[in-house]
Amino acid sequence: MNNSTFYCLTIHYNVARTLAPMLIVEFVLGLLGNGIALWIFCFRVKFWKPSMIYLLNLVIADFLLMISLPFRIDNYIRGEHWIFGSTVCRINLFTLAMNKTVSITFLTVVAIDRYFKVVHPHHKVNTISLRGAIKIACGIWILVGLLNYYPLSSNLVKKYKNNSLCRSYSPYNKLSFIIIWHYGVFFLEFVFPFCIIMFCTISIIMKLKQRKLDRNKSRIRRTVNILIVIVVVFTVCFLPTTAAGVIAMMIKKLNPDVCYSFVIAGEVFHACLGFTYLNSVLDPVVYCFSSPTFNRAYKKALASTGLCSISLDYNNSEYD
Repeated sequence: MNNSTFYCLTIHYNVARTLAPMLIVEFVLGLLGNGIALWIFCFRVKFWKPSMIYLLNLVIADFLLMISLPFRIDNYIRGEHWIFGSTVCRINLFTLAMNKTVSITFLTVVAIDRYFKVVHPHHKVNTISLRGAIKIACGIWILVGLLNYYPLSSNLVKKYKNNSLCRSYSPYNKLSFIIIWHYGVFFLEFVFPFCIIMFCTISIIMKLKQRKLDRNKSRIRRTVNILIVIVVVFTVCFLPTTAAGVIAMMIKKLNPDVCYSFVIAGEVFHACLGFTYLNSVLDPVVYCFSSPTFNRAYKKALASTGLCSISLDYNNSEYD
């Protein structure tokens, strides 16, 4: 691509120095947490429900990130210089996009599943079979793949000075339809799910207050905590990049003749990607809060190591 195609293109050296060690830590913690989670799902969970199918797909999405992060780490260690060629760049950016969108989608599905169980306990949605949940999961993967096909369809390696840049989001002087689509997915994949999750959270809290289930305080507390954890993960991992991206586009629109402000905003956006990748570290917390089955299996797995003694509650009948 000709560099004249881009608006205020630059290399974010300082961001690269910051992201490299940050991503190494996230990779190690994410691999450990999701490795344990996958082992529990495969060998410890004996009774499967639709909610467990959704959580398992969240683990699979996190492993997409685990596969992709080493390439990004190498890229940042080299001062944002991509050495793996165009094809690997496309696959790498596609898997990163898939991880983000799939993670957001299944977190939203978990919130919706909890909403129907609490607010509409007799709704037919609560009777979805395991086969139905698997079909829903497969449909989500296909839809997300179609929404994020842009990185696979375009050569995203850009030569700038002595570096080869592999970026999914670059500032173009003129936006084509496919780029507008890509930016639109980036923005809407956060806004719509976040609104849905907030609606589910508020509805559940209101419903539980109406019921006044004093004899089930632990169930109420767990149900609310599940949604709070999901909201926190959304806010910490996905809000910073969305906000920074919107601000950068506004700066470009309102003050297109001055690159300095846009470059600063672009660096902030790039740095916030570190928070996006943090979702793989925080997702295991969602597993524990979302499923008593997983929580019990996790505690049992820790107890079996002999490193600690944990009291296991097998009488927990909370929403699963």
